[in-house]
Amino acid sequence: MDYEKWCKRCKNYKLTRDRGIICNLTNEKPNFSESCDLFELDEIKEEKRLKNTEKEKEINEEIKNHLIMGILTLLSSIGIVVYMFFNWNEMNNYVFVHRLTGAKMDPRIYFILILLILVGLSFWRFNEIRRLKMKTK
Repeated sequence: MDYEKWCKRCKNYKLTRDRGIICNLTNEKPNFSESCDLFELDEIKEEKRLKNTEKEKEINEEIKNHLIMGILTLLSSIGIVVYMFFNWNEMNNYVFVHRLTGAKMDPRIYFILILLILVGLSFWRFNEIRRLKMKTK
């Protein structure tokens, strides 16, 4: 029997250093097999426990969303790197002309900028996951 889960919800729960979990009424260690006759549900503790489980579910959902988006942005970054690797020389044929200044722009610069932005977003997502995991502890 997992006394800790059962007894922590009781008003008569007491934790000591030397003996561990004991009942405040009997000053004895719990020795029931299925249910305790002296059990009194502590409403405040139970309400906190329920709020914590709801909060944990919300945080886990947020972690899942950050993980999915982080992986997608990282995969997009890898896709850009692969595309650039196989088409590096072919990109020399394409030149964008800046409308205002008339300067010629190499398209590889845009790919590199997009790559940096995507890598930054994926690192931000993974950092959010780390922050949320620390928040749950």
